This record gives sequence, C-alpha cells and structure tokens, in this order.
Amino acid sequence: MSIERRYDPYRLFNLDKFFDDFLREPFGISKEKPVYPKVDIKELENKYELTAEVPGLDKEDIKIEINKDILSLKSEKETKVEEESEKGNYIYRERSYRSFQRQFRLPENANYENINAKMENGILKVTIDKKEPEPAKTIKIE
Repeated sequence: MSIERRYDPYRLFNLDKFFDDFLREPFGISKEKPVYPKVDIKELENKYELTAEVPGLDKEDIKIEINKDILSLKSEKETKVEEESEKGNYIYRERSYRSFQRQFRLPENANYENINAKMENGILKVTIDKKEPEPAKTIKIE
C-alpha cells in the first residue's frame, strides 16, 4: 500500500507561506534583482542603431567597449544620499548603488572602426556603421 498525496486546489492560495515570507524579509521584499536598461537595436541601410534607456546616469557613468565582435555597455554608479531632515537607519535601500553590464554580438558587416555614441535626456544612442560590401572576385581558370 502506498500513500498518495491528494490534490489540493487551494495550494496556490497558501497564505501561511505568503505571510511567513512577508515577515522574513522587511516589507516583503526578497532578493534584489538586477536592473538592465531596455535596449532597441535597429538595422538601417548603411548602419545599425542601438538605443538604450539609462535614466539617472550621465555619460561619464557609462563605459562602452568593443572586444572582437562583442559590444559591451557597462555602468557602475554609487549615489551619495545625504538626508538631514530625519535620522534613522535604512531597512532596505535600492537608490544608493546601481550597476549593469549588457553585451551584444555585432554582425560580420559591422565596421568596428566607426562607432559613435551620444547621450541625451537619459537615452544612449550608439551608431555602428556597416562595412562596404566587398565586390565579387572573378577567378580566371587556367
């Protein structure tokens, strides 16, 4: 004889677990999740455009690197927050430190020598020119 676990249709509404988790972490917040900027990549006739939302960052906070065919966007920013009005200890704090790293593989026809970046109003725009297509080569048969 074996013991079978009965199906419990109310297991999704397990409030005991919900409240245990809520009380275990301050304000019911669990582990911090990484935040990545939203990115759009568009292919145009003679270039690629990468647009990233990076609100709250300055151009000095962002590093753009290229290694072989990988384009990397990196940022690490620590914000000094001074509050004089109220004294107390933080229980949970997300605003003081922010970092991310995103990597994108560039296509074969991307011109790594001609990449430009501009930043305006929290929007980073990286433009990568395409290489000129090489003309077809004719081989003479001997």
